[in-house]
Amino acid sequence: MSEAKTLKSGIVQKTCQRCGKIFDCGATANSCECFSVNLPPEIVKQLQTNYGDCLCVSCLKDLNGKQKPKIFDGNQIVSEERIFRPSSETSNLD
Repeated sequence: MSEAKTLKSGIVQKTCQRCGKIFDCGATANSCECFSVNLPPEIVKQLQTNYGDCLCVSCLKDLNGKQKPKIFDGNQIVSEERIFRPSSETSNLD
């Protein structure tokens, strides 16, 4: 776990467990820069599994940017691995 130094107004100085950068965490003061990063649930779960404390906002944005997009075009869902077609299209294989 990273060492933390409490500053004014509940801001805590922490060391990012991913990159080692020192940053100010305001999570306990309900005012943290990381609140602006909208992470999908699967990334939040990954962070909780892999890290015991906060990451800096730069690392959070980097990890969020590496998330492969899933696109829905109306007829099929395209993921990073395969294309899913509605069952009506795949059932007529003669």
